[in-house]
Amino acid sequence: MKLLQILLIFSVLFPVLSQTGYAKNEDQYLLSEDVYESLLDINKLIEDEKFRKAEEKASDLFKNNLSAYEEAVLNQTLGYIYNSLEQYSKSIDVFTKALESGALPEKVSNDLNYIVAQLHAQEGNYEKSIDYLTSWFDKTQSADAESHIFAASVYYQLNRYKEMIPHIKQALKSSENPEKNWYELLFVAYYETEQYDNAAEILENMLSRYPNNNNYWLQLANTYQQGGNTRKAIAVYELADKKGLLGQQEIIQLASLYLNDDIPHKAATFLQYKMDMEKIERSIDNLQILATSWLLAKEEDKAIEVITDIARITNDPRDYLRIGQIYFNRGEWSKAIISLEEAIGSKDAEESARANLLLGIAAYYHDDISLSGRALNKAATNKNTAEQADWWLDKLRRKVKTETNS
Repeated sequence: MKLLQILLIFSVLFPVLSQTGYAKNEDQYLLSEDVYESLLDINKLIEDEKFRKAEEKASDLFKNNLSAYEEAVLNQTLGYIYNSLEQYSKSIDVFTKALESGALPEKVSNDLNYIVAQLHAQEGNYEKSIDYLTSWFDKTQSADAESHIFAASVYYQLNRYKEMIPHIKQALKSSENPEKNWYELLFVAYYETEQYDNAAEILENMLSRYPNNNNYWLQLANTYQQGGNTRKAIAVYELADKKGLLGQQEIIQLASLYLNDDIPHKAATFLQYKMDMEKIERSIDNLQILATSWLLAKEEDKAIEVITDIARITNDPRDYLRIGQIYFNRGEWSKAIISLEEAIGSKDAEESARANLLLGIAAYYHDDISLSGRALNKAATNKNTAEQADWWLDKLRRKVKTETNS
């Protein structure tokens, strides 16, 4: 979300009369006749969009012996000229001089605070913009919805999300027809400050106003998830799925929510269906999630099919170890041996030792004495499997002795 467009609207009327509150009965706000006439000429040049000539004439006026008020009015006038020339940095400089002089009427000075705040924001000087905005809000009685949204957008640029919230809420409260991006700003502010319940409430409101904005459904599901409301997150994702809104990332996210909510069979069947429909890729990562889902759902045969597909792609001994472990736990010794023999080639010493230990035990029960002994002896060389391997080697020796004596 980008900073809201800042519109700098400057009066084309003569600044002295329209901006400074010129009054004949206040000596501090009086202009000499020469300065007054010159400013009238400058204003006519501004109205005719002859900004360079206006700048030149205004700059020449500084050569005169000016009062503090006249100099402030002249700087104010130059500020409008530079803004019209899109020389915003110069505009900021002369407006700031006018402000710091303290010679302008209070209301005029405060109006300049707001203009300078806009210019600083336009130039990316957000901290300075906030300083002038704060001063303006402290003194103004005419803050409208747009000014509050402007303040919120500047705070957004500074990642000061908490300070955005009161400004946006005030803008929404004071506007009969708030804009959509105001709600979006408030959602961001709540989300970034981890006020997920409030963020979800804003999205629900936005969906009631803009039901055809598909992104809001996905944002709402994610917000529920971040707030720990898994059931609501699942419900919204499922509704979004019916609308055909889920991409690969959201499909995986929903499957993960099913797993977190202890419904792995639903996760597995959902992922399998999406893969079969080619809605998600049969990537290694996706297949791993599918295999885990089938395992947690106690569908070991389906898990083995998926892990086998993974192993064929990766040729990774760890995948064969995983398959061998499943067959081992089921007592299917011959199938376990086939997979575990592939697993012992792991470059990881710990995994290789674990594979040799399981292979030795499986071969023991499969009555392959020679294979059992080789595998267990290798497992005995690793400190993590040595104790178990020695126990099984002793058991193997007793078995061989018994069979020899019988």
